[in-house]
Amino acid sequence: MKILYVSLLLIALSVIPAYSQENPKIDEEKLISNSGEVGEAFIEEKLSEGDKFYRDGYYEGSYRAYYDLYEVTTESAPLNYKLGVSALLGGQPDQASRYLEESLPSVADDYYLLLGYAYRAELKFSRAREAFENYNNTLPGWKKKQFRSQFNQLLNECEFGERNATDSVPAFVFNMGPAVNSYYDEYAPVEDPQHERIFFTTRRPDRLPDIPVGRENFEERVLEAAFVNGEASEGVEVGRLNSRFNTAVSGISPDKESLYIYEGKKSGGHISVSDIGGKKAKRPRNLGGRIDHKIYKETTFTETEDRVVFFVTDHRKGKGGKDIWTAKRRGKSRFSRPKNLTALNTDLDEEAVYVTPDGSTLYFASEGHPGFGGFDIYKSEKNRDGDWMMPVNIGQPYNSGYDDLFYFPTSDSLTVFVASSRAGGFGGLDLYKIKKDTRIPFTIAGEITEKSSESPLFAKVSVVDTVKHEPVKAAWTDSVTGEYLIALEDTGSYQLQISAEGFKMTLASIINPTRRDAALTEDFVLEKLKHPYTIKGVITDVDTQKPVQAEIVFRPTSKDSITHRIFSDAETGSYSITFEDKSNMEMEVTAHHFYRQTFDLMLKNTLASSEVKDIEMEKSLKEYTLSGKVIEEKTNDEVPAELAVYEPGAEEALLVAYADSTTGNYSFTVYQTGPFLVEVNADGYFFNNLSVQFNPDSTLKVQNITLQPMLTGARIVAEDILFTSGKATLMAESYPELNRLVRLLNENPSIRIEVSGHSDNTGSASLNKKLSKSRALSVKRYLESQGIDPDRIEYEGYGFDQPIAPNTTPEGRAKNRRVEIKVIE
Repeated sequence: MKILYVSLLLIALSVIPAYSQENPKIDEEKLISNSGEVGEAFIEEKLSEGDKFYRDGYYEGSYRAYYDLYEVTTESAPLNYKLGVSALLGGQPDQASRYLEESLPSVADDYYLLLGYAYRAELKFSRAREAFENYNNTLPGWKKKQFRSQFNQLLNECEFGERNATDSVPAFVFNMGPAVNSYYDEYAPVEDPQHERIFFTTRRPDRLPDIPVGRENFEERVLEAAFVNGEASEGVEVGRLNSRFNTAVSGISPDKESLYIYEGKKSGGHISVSDIGGKKAKRPRNLGGRIDHKIYKETTFTETEDRVVFFVTDHRKGKGGKDIWTAKRRGKSRFSRPKNLTALNTDLDEEAVYVTPDGSTLYFASEGHPGFGGFDIYKSEKNRDGDWMMPVNIGQPYNSGYDDLFYFPTSDSLTVFVASSRAGGFGGLDLYKIKKDTRIPFTIAGEITEKSSESPLFAKVSVVDTVKHEPVKAAWTDSVTGEYLIALEDTGSYQLQISAEGFKMTLASIINPTRRDAALTEDFVLEKLKHPYTIKGVITDVDTQKPVQAEIVFRPTSKDSITHRIFSDAETGSYSITFEDKSNMEMEVTAHHFYRQTFDLMLKNTLASSEVKDIEMEKSLKEYTLSGKVIEEKTNDEVPAELAVYEPGAEEALLVAYADSTTGNYSFTVYQTGPFLVEVNADGYFFNNLSVQFNPDSTLKVQNITLQPMLTGARIVAEDILFTSGKATLMAESYPELNRLVRLLNENPSIRIEVSGHSDNTGSASLNKKLSKSRALSVKRYLESQGIDPDRIEYEGYGFDQPIAPNTTPEGRAKNRRVEIKVIE
C-alpha cells in the first residue's frame, strides 16, 4: 500500500539503516544469578516480553521490559545493548547513549553505528563522529564501499552540527499537548481560513490492537481540532475526509479555502480536494490531471497564488529517493509537464514541501542537505532570475537532533507549526508550535563615582518602567570598585535611577539597543549635597510584618506635579531618598492590594538632616483562609500531603500548601472568594480534588480532607473526566484530570487498575453499557498513550448496574454518570 509516511522519519526509519538491528542473546542464567530477591519468574517474564517486542520492532515495549531487568542488574552487555537500541528507536533517544556506553563493541557489529546515532540525537557531534569512524573502521572492504555514501553524509552532519549546535534562533517551543498528540505519529498540520480549526494527519488507530505493535504499523487518518487563542481542543476524525484507504493531509491552497488530501491505495494514490471554507469540510473530489497519476505517486502538495504547484514524489526520473517537483496549473484539473527541482533535491529524501502564497520562498524537509541529523527543515528563496537559491537550514529550535518537518506558518506572523520527534513529546512525531522570540535582551553596566574625589561610590542603581511606573530591576554597586551590572530581558521605556545617601539623585533614560545581547555602558558621577535631607525606612504589611514593594511619590505642597518617584525593595521593604533642600511636600505610598497612605512632610524649618520613617500598610483585599486536616479515610490517621490551589481553567497552581507531617494540619490564604480547585496528593494515596467557594461574609473556612490509600479494592470517582454528549470522545477539559491519573500511576508503578464507565438509567440498558465501556476504553487508551503499561489497565462498562445515587433526581443521575478508577492489584 502506498502510504504518505512510509519513508518519513520515525527515528527507526530514517536515522537507522534499512536492516534489522542485531539481536544478541541475553544470558538468562546470568541475569537470574544477579537477581537477588527478585526471583527467577520475574526475570523469565521480562526477558521473554522484551525479546518478543524487540523482534517485532515494538521498541517502546522492549524498552520497558529491558529497563525492568536493567534495574535488577547493569552487568549484562547484551542487555545494555538491546536496552540502548530500544531507547533509541522507542521514544527515549536521549537515554540511548547511556546504556550503549555500558555495553561492549563485541556484542554487535553495529554497536558503534548505533552509538553514533545516539550521540547525534543528543547533539554530541564530536562523539558521534568518533563513533561513526570507529564503525567504518570495523567494516571489511566491500561493506566499507557500500557504506561510503552514508558515511560521508553522517560526517557532513557531524561537521554541520559541531559548527551550529550552539547557535539557536530565539524562539519558544510548545508541544501542542495531549489533545492532539499521542503515542502515535501526528504531522502535516494546516490552519483553516477562519483561523479557528486545524487539520492534521495521525497514525493513531481508532481502536487499539489486542497485541501491542509499533506505531508505524497503522494507516493515516485526517483529524480536525478547534484552535482558539493558540490552544487546540481534542482532535476528532472528519468522516467526510477519510476513506477506507490510507488518508492524509497533503497541503492547503494559498487562500486556505481548499484542503488537499492524499488517498493511498495498493496501486498507488491520488490527491483529492475538499472545500473547508465553511463550518464543515465538504466531501473531497479528485484533483485529476497530469500530476495526479500513478506514475508520480505524489504526496505533499502546495500551491502559490499564481497557480504554480509543488509536490513530492518518488518518480523514477528523480534525483534519488523522494524529490520535489513543480508544475503550472492551467485549469481546474490541467497542469503543465512537471519539472524536477534539481537545485533543491538530493540523492536522499525530500519531504513536506510548503511554498509561501507569493511563491517567493519554499520550505521543505530533507535528509540530504547539511543538518543536525534525520530530517531537517530548509528554506530556499527565489532570486530575481526566477531560480531557487541554495537551501539554508533554518536552525534550532526549528530543527533538532531528531526528525523535524512539515513547516507551516500560522495566521500569527510569529508562530509556525512543525512536526518533530524530539525528546519530551508524547511519542513518535508530535505537533509543535514555535513562536519567534522578539525580545531584545541586553545588559547595562558602569561605574558610579563621587564628583569631588573621583572615588568609587556605594550606590543603588534602579531600572524603572516609566510607562507602567513599576520597578524592573535594581543593583548595588561594588563597595570597592563602584561598578554595577544589570541584565534586562527586553527593551522598554526604561529610566535609570542612581541614588546614594547624601548625594543628589541622578536620572537617565536608557537608549534601547537594536540587537540581542548588546552590552551598554553608563558611568555616572554623583554630586555630594551641601544641605541634604534624607528620608529612609521600611515598608511592611501591618498584619504579617512582611516587606511590601511600594511606589513612593513626592509632590511639593505648592504644586500638584511629582518631583520624585522611588520604590521600596521587594525583598526587604527598605527605601531611601535624599533631597537637595528642605521644602514642605506630600509623600504618597501605594502598593498592589493595599490602601494608599499619604503623609505631609514639613521639612522647611527642620534642623535635622535625616529621618527614619517606617510605614505599615493595610491590605485593601479581604483574606479568605481554608484550614483543616488531611487524614486517611476510615483510620483518620494524619497524612502529610501537598495541596495545589488552581483558579478555574488555569494550568499553573495559584499556590501550593503542605499538610504538617505530624499533625496533618494545613492552611492557606487566598484573596478572592473563588471558586478554586484544590488538588490534594500524597504518596501511596489516591489524589482528591475539591472545589472551594468562600462566602463573601465569611473569611474562614474549616474543612478536613480524606485521602484513600491505594489498596486492593480501593476506588475513586474521576469527576473531571468528561466526554462529548452521547460519544466516547474525551473533551479537552478532561486532560488535567487524566494527567493527574498518569502521574499517580507513574508514582506507584506496582499497582494495576480497572477503569470503569457508568451511566444513569436514561435510555437502553444495552446502549448505556456499550457507551460506558467505550468511554472506559478511551481513558485506557489515553493512559497507554502516555506510556502506562497496557497490562496495568483493565477496563469495563457497567451502564447503570452500579448506581451510587438514586436515579430519581437530576442530581442523582449526574452523580451516576461517571468514570471510576479501582485498584485491582
